[in-house]
Amino acid sequence: MVPGIAMTPDPMLQARMFAYADAARYRLGVNYTQLPPNRAICPVFAPFERDGYGTITRNYGGEPNYVRSTLGTGQVNNKAVYNSPITERIESNAILAQNEIQVDDEDYIQPRELWTRVFDNKERRLWISNVQETLEAVHPQLRAAVAAMFSNVDARIGQALSAEVKSSARI
Repeated sequence: MVPGIAMTPDPMLQARMFAYADAARYRLGVNYTQLPPNRAICPVFAPFERDGYGTITRNYGGEPNYVRSTLGTGQVNNKAVYNSPITERIESNAILAQNEIQVDDEDYIQPRELWTRVFDNKERRLWISNVQETLEAVHPQLRAAVAAMFSNVDARIGQALSAEVKSSARI
């Protein structure tokens, strides 16, 4: 919306406000944010926005498409942003910030129940085999991280995954 112009109280016209922007994005294509008028003023690292019709940037090359990837070069700044120029969208005294969601033991309760109470030994072996096949082609550093994460569910999972991957690792 143009600053100083307000939306009409008519519900039909309010609904159209969403449709106009969607129609414009549809006509421009998936990479509409790469066009010079739509591009951010500050550099943006968003490797998950790539490829597709009309790509006009370097397209992030071989960067992983996950921002917090340990294999990529992108850095995440977790500092809160104070004195934001977008004051009309933020209540007074509010802080524009990114929330970091911490992983704790509660996140592993349901997977642990699945592993211990639902799966029988045959299903456990099959699950280990399926995950192990996927991990064969993964970077060794990530294999260790995956085994450590599954060890939080049950120590036997991490041990079995590590043993299976070591015994079948491709060189």
